[in-house]
Amino acid sequence: MQPQILDSSNVTLGSIEDFRKLHTHEAGRETRSKESWRRQFEMVQAGEAFVVLAQLNNELVSAGFFMHSKTNCYYGVSASRRDMFEKPMFHSLMWSAILHAKTLGCRWFEMGWQLFLNQAYLPSYLTFADKPPSKKELGISEFKAGFGGETRMFLDLTLDCTGKKNYE
Repeated sequence: MQPQILDSSNVTLGSIEDFRKLHTHEAGRETRSKESWRRQFEMVQAGEAFVVLAQLNNELVSAGFFMHSKTNCYYGVSASRRDMFEKPMFHSLMWSAILHAKTLGCRWFEMGWQLFLNQAYLPSYLTFADKPPSKKELGISEFKAGFGGETRMFLDLTLDCTGKKNYE
């Protein structure tokens, strides 16, 4: 299995469609609109993102989508064949993405939220708010942490721009 980087020079709508089909199959359902996948294709075409794919025996088995600016790269979404989970397939794709982001000049590689078992509060705009993270979500967090770097805390502020005064 050799990871392949798709960027504006070699991405095709067909490759994104294959990624979408893998994601849908492994999730067991369509989790997002086809329009969102088309937008990801357009981001790659515009040089705002890249995709890392891996095939085994001419079949797509793992894929990931990464958005980037001149200084930051952000892991967006991935899918891998669940029946092959005993092999850490996506690890090599993530590492390839990190190295590719570095060649693009990115100084930061962000993997998104990291969850902890005893997390006291989760923001209400997250789908898993007000309940403990699932075993799957904790596993994803552990996977993200395994690439080193540092865990940073961010303060998210939500501003009420409606002009209403809320006094309690």
